[in-house]
Amino acid sequence: MISVLFVDDNTDLLSRIRTFLEKTGEIKVEPAHSIKQATEKLRGRTFDVIVSYEQQPDVNGIEFVPDMNGIDFLKYLKLQGNTTPVILLCRRGQNKIAIEEVNNATEITVPQSGDIRPQLMEMVTLIKQTMLRKKAERELKVQNDQLATILSATPLGIFQMRNGILEWVNGPLVAMLGYTEASLVGRELRSLLRTPEEYEQLCREFLIRKDAAGLGHADTRLVKNDGTPIPCHIQVHPLDPMDITRGGTFVVTDNTDKQKIADALHES
Repeated sequence: MISVLFVDDNTDLLSRIRTFLEKTGEIKVEPAHSIKQATEKLRGRTFDVIVSYEQQPDVNGIEFVPDMNGIDFLKYLKLQGNTTPVILLCRRGQNKIAIEEVNNATEITVPQSGDIRPQLMEMVTLIKQTMLRKKAERELKVQNDQLATILSATPLGIFQMRNGILEWVNGPLVAMLGYTEASLVGRELRSLLRTPEEYEQLCREFLIRKDAAGLGHADTRLVKNDGTPIPCHIQVHPLDPMDITRGGTFVVTDNTDKQKIADALHES
């Protein structure tokens, strides 16, 4: 059952729409007779979708000014951090009303009179699609948050790059390089290498050194915030195996200790 907060403007047409939704058997409608009442109901519970009027109509030629109109309501929801999808009922002259799904630029026009059932069935479909899309967005966010937690927990440095620009970094990479997260995200990968030639060599090595899983490998030196180069081994899961610069997920291993041991053995 889809829960809908329906903000009614107390006109006959919106009452017909609300009644139709209630009779589908698939939608549980919680009525609110003003936007103010809707905000009070939202303090105590959540809904899958909100349906609200955009603007109160004139009554006997007198314009009624509510405490908030539909646009103000949207601003209020955003300010409160409420991401519930909103469908606005917008009047188009005297004889039509438009049903608009705010985040998806979808509009259904309902005539003021006559058989409006086909349009209302479209509205039911719109409500279902809106609810399912929001559910999918929530599930994807949970998955991404879980993945970010896992990637942040590993001692290895990890970053995601697209078109040469770092889009995400984990905590260990931030600590490894001595930057802040904000100063790394948005930075070009080539700026973390000593010379343009080393960056080109890194990209070529990724293409040449591939394991059985198709991951590219390379050894290089990344430059820390204080200018110190550190020896690193990097492996990448590329977006395009033939063009590393397009991006992918990169895993960085700090080989400083390993290099010190190798240098000590060499000196002995």
